[in-house]
Amino acid sequence: MNKRALLLGGLIVLAALVRLLPHMQNLAPVTALAVFAAIRYRSLWPALVVPLLAYLLGDLLIELQYRTGNNLQPGIHKGMWVTYVILALAALMSRLVHGTRSPLTIGAVTLSSACMYFLMSNFAVWAGGRLYPLTAQGLASCYVAAIPFFRNSLLGDIGYGGALFAIWALAEAFFPVLRETPAPVPAAPELVRQS
Repeated sequence: MNKRALLLGGLIVLAALVRLLPHMQNLAPVTALAVFAAIRYRSLWPALVVPLLAYLLGDLLIELQYRTGNNLQPGIHKGMWVTYVILALAALMSRLVHGTRSPLTIGAVTLSSACMYFLMSNFAVWAGGRLYPLTAQGLASCYVAAIPFFRNSLLGDIGYGGALFAIWALAEAFFPVLRETPAPVPAAPELVRQS
């Protein structure tokens, strides 16, 4: 594995471990990890696997804190698979703009991923049938109740995503070896002049 891939992975793991520190509920990097990995990794597999493994590591450590009484929320729970599916989908969606340096494009993908997380995770909460009735009114109530959490989640994704991209841009500026080299463009075939 090259230095670029290792440093990207280290940065993603570090961001995932921020969740272990005290923070406002949902103010953490969630889809920001997937967006950053998908846009900056050269190939698809690390872009999918690294944020998922980093998030799993964070969940396992949160579970350890929970079991030792240092955390009120468990890291391992029944619905955690939904988060992993959403992270994978966010990475796949973000892969469509792989390599972009446009803050507007990165911001749009981050916002789209955060909205997708809000819609899908709260749909899963509603579909679980334990907190809200399985009716259209129950679904609406679930989404309305989740709006304050969405605000924090969105702020977390924008803040941490912005920090990840800014740190990476600085690293590339100081260490050119970290820059992604564009794939070689195949040469155009020679045109044969016919007389």
